[in-house]
Amino acid sequence: NIEVVAHTIFGLPGETEEDMLKTVDYIAHSGATGIKFHLLHLMEGTKMVEQYESGELKLLTQEEYIDLVCKGVAMIPEDMVVHRLTGDAPRELLIGPMWSLKKWEVLNAIDKALEDNDIWQGKNFK
Repeated sequence: NIEVVAHTIFGLPGETEEDMLKTVDYIAHSGATGIKFHLLHLMEGTKMVEQYESGELKLLTQEEYIDLVCKGVAMIPEDMVVHRLTGDAPRELLIGPMWSLKKWEVLNAIDKALEDNDIWQGKNFK
């Protein structure tokens, strides 16, 4: 009787929107009882900083992230617990995206997007 909570990170290098949503679909059908949605945070001192500076890595915009979270929420079963819609990174180490520092603004924007677009948890679960 171990509760399983799966984590997914949106914005990993090389992943497309389709890849990210396939991950959510996999989690939705995996038997996990919960999910945590995360945004890729670019942190000082990591190899990804080089990828970002060379143009290999593109960080998600706030709008792109909100769109992905809304699509993800619609794909998971109604009884799956959503433990997190966005995460935190230490301000002093964060290279980007800087908009992620405004957590309540992001959460409020997700809530508004869900309402404005008539999206609810489980709407597109198949």
